[in-house]
Amino acid sequence: MSGRLSSRGGRPAKPGVRTPSGRLSRARAAQPARDPRRIALEQRRRRGADPSNADHPYWGTPWGRLQLAGSLDQAQHDTADNYARLLTQVRRIQGLARPWARSLTLEPGRNVSTRLAAAEELSEADEALLALAEEAAARLKLLPSRVSRSLDRMVRLEQDPDSEELDDIRAGLLCLASLFRPAEA
Repeated sequence: MSGRLSSRGGRPAKPGVRTPSGRLSRARAAQPARDPRRIALEQRRRRGADPSNADHPYWGTPWGRLQLAGSLDQAQHDTADNYARLLTQVRRIQGLARPWARSLTLEPGRNVSTRLAAAEELSEADEALLALAEEAAARLKLLPSRVSRSLDRMVRLEQDPDSEELDDIRAGLLCLASLFRPAEA
């Protein structure tokens, strides 16, 4: 036998907090905290951000990412942003949350606005928002269905569009742009 009694065999111990028995602790407090900002920046870098613009808030939406990539101009970005805000407000008025339901009627022949009018009196601001949403839907119905589907996927579902959908999205945003322009005095 050798005279080396103090040496231990096996692999080196993993670093970390240990329990009194010597095992690694599995408690959450023992796990190193991950910085949420670092996680967000890594996700943005995977989508194409570089260090100079990775902090930009436009990385949070598909239309913001398209604007940063140069595929949309600022007016188109603002139109998409306003349309998304309008859809969110309409969902609030209807008392619905995400995910976006396709069928909102409870009884045959009754649409959401009829149900809302029967259930409660709406404020003038809410009625104006519903009218604006109906106008936007009417304008999009005049366009080919692929245009409204592409815009719907990007704004409602917040999915990044394919490159072949960009022309359709631009056409849909152009159709909606006059709804969201401030009235000139």
